[in-house]
Amino acid sequence: MNPIQQCPTHKEIYVGYNIENSDTVRPICSRCIPSLSKGYFGEQRYLNFEQATQLIDQLKQSGLKQYKSEILDQLEQTINQLYSQLKSLYDQISVVFDLIIQSDPQQELLDSKDHKQIAQVLHENCQYDIHQQKYKIKSQNAIHIRFNKIISKSQHHMNDCFDSISSQINSLKKEEIDLTQQTSNHKNTHKNYKELFKLNTKVQSVKSMAYYDKMKWLFSADQDIKILQFDLRAKQFIQELSAHSDRISALLIINDTLISTAIDKSLVIWNLTGPRIEVKNKINTKSTILQLIRYQNSFASINSDKVLAFWNDTTCVSELKNKVEITSIDCNKDYSQIAIGQIDGIIRIRKEKFNIKLESHFDCIKALKFINESYLVSGGWDKQIKIWMELKNGDYSCIQTIYDHNSYINFIDYVGGYLISTDDDKIIKIWQQEKQWKEHSQIGRYPLVTSIHTYQRICFLGLNDSSIQVLQFN
Repeated sequence: MNPIQQCPTHKEIYVGYNIENSDTVRPICSRCIPSLSKGYFGEQRYLNFEQATQLIDQLKQSGLKQYKSEILDQLEQTINQLYSQLKSLYDQISVVFDLIIQSDPQQELLDSKDHKQIAQVLHENCQYDIHQQKYKIKSQNAIHIRFNKIISKSQHHMNDCFDSISSQINSLKKEEIDLTQQTSNHKNTHKNYKELFKLNTKVQSVKSMAYYDKMKWLFSADQDIKILQFDLRAKQFIQELSAHSDRISALLIINDTLISTAIDKSLVIWNLTGPRIEVKNKINTKSTILQLIRYQNSFASINSDKVLAFWNDTTCVSELKNKVEITSIDCNKDYSQIAIGQIDGIIRIRKEKFNIKLESHFDCIKALKFINESYLVSGGWDKQIKIWMELKNGDYSCIQTIYDHNSYINFIDYVGGYLISTDDDKIIKIWQQEKQWKEHSQIGRYPLVTSIHTYQRICFLGLNDSSIQVLQFN
């Protein structure tokens, strides 16, 4: 690590690296630190040079050695396989030569006791060497000539076979290309969604959204202290709502109220039924609320102090303390089960009579979604999507693992009978259930998805280009 270079913006020496966001990976100076995105607990996340050096050393000592070992093991397996194949080929060739020798008519003459036949064989295959003054076997004797003819015929036969195989392969390739084009055309003409319109939020990126169907209003928030209100009928911005002193962390609609929380540990209840949207109630919470979900007739929250809290209006009626950081949450349809995703890759499902622990992923679980009553879908930073089915005894079993994402999975939702998943590579995949969940289509041209919200067949995608894309599924 070389800390000598200077930051071009502030002209100060670099002190570490910002690696939190894939769009802003860079070295930073001390004056860059306050501008970094904050973590769950409000801290600025960055690596100083000492920590970075330690991590690089660990990668050198463990990761690269392990990679070398894996490569050498694969190479050894390949060599063993090649040896087996070559040995088999050797045995086959040996058998072929034995058959040729046995079927060669010249071989019988060589074993003959008839002197006339022996003389004929020697005549065909031997000649007198003047220098050594003795008979020697010809370099191009009759046996070699005949053998070369056999080889030549075999080669012609093999070439004919290869030409036939090559022709078949080319034909199959053409059929494959035609089929691929037909499939592509079919997909393009049978989209399972349509793009309705796009809203411009004029903010950096949309972090949270909530939809109020009665008035067709959409509320959004980013790393600002204001909530933006949109009228979806008119497809336009209406107003800003302000009641927080720090960036907003979550939004939720319950009946005719909007609930908003912020990093300043404030929780605000907004009344949506009056002539104007006004603050109905506001309280300060013990810790920052990071995520909100509907729970029965009220809501539940994930808090920064590893607490799952249950609320009745602005009153916290109960709390469940977790040992590690909670990174995602969802409830099933009748609210009898709550699934909690943890930063260590473990899912905990809380039921009325017992709890279930699923050691599922290798990294942080960022997305959980109950679907079709007895199924749970999870996605995480190990780039995997897992489909879980509830068994008769109440336990859960993983029935499918999907490895199609190449980057961190950030969001999973269920809309119009389809699963939708997004990752850190700006890829949006849409999945359809047949016998198993299979990729139906892919949207790859949008910016990074920073939030997702669904209502019936409508999907709102919050993007990091200051816009919200509205999709309607068939």
